[in-house]
Amino acid sequence: MPPAGSEDAAAGVEPFSLPFLGTSWVDRGFRYGVRRGLLVLTSLLFVAVVGAIGTALYLGFVSLFPPGARIALHAVEGAGALAALVAGWIRQRPVNRAPVTPEQVAESRGRAGRAAARSYGNQGLAVLMAPVLPALAAYLLGGFLAALFVRETPREIGARQDYERRLAEASRQVRRADRQRAPRNGPTWR
Repeated sequence: MPPAGSEDAAAGVEPFSLPFLGTSWVDRGFRYGVRRGLLVLTSLLFVAVVGAIGTALYLGFVSLFPPGARIALHAVEGAGALAALVAGWIRQRPVNRAPVTPEQVAESRGRAGRAAARSYGNQGLAVLMAPVLPALAAYLLGGFLAALFVRETPREIGARQDYERRLAEASRQVRRADRQRAPRNGPTWR
């Protein structure tokens, strides 16, 4: 929090706008809760759709095998999905502790746009990955759950650290300016 008397400094410092959360992360009020809730719901909906498509492709792949082999494949796929869910959760936990700077957020936005343009040619790869798509969806679900059910996301932590640093810097500049304008209480040498 900024020191007392630094309202002038806080007025000149704008918080960084995070994707989807905007600047609601500063106050963490009702708007923030609604946006975080919507973020969780849309992420889970995305994983559900990917999981449903992956499961449909997987079931189409497994239907080619005899009934006895299907049971073995289902058991292996279930164990793989459970292991992938746990692995996704475990892999995401350390990532949640590392703050992300606003510059890294802007850079990742640019990379995401370029990656989306290149991904159209990879649609046939999903058909070839049919046997492992449910496990992949479980891995994504584990990572999403670990990332979404934290108090503050890494982007919020980095943005808050940056905002507090800039507030402290602005407060120091205001105090420095006040000291320079203070009247002198002694003899002058003019």
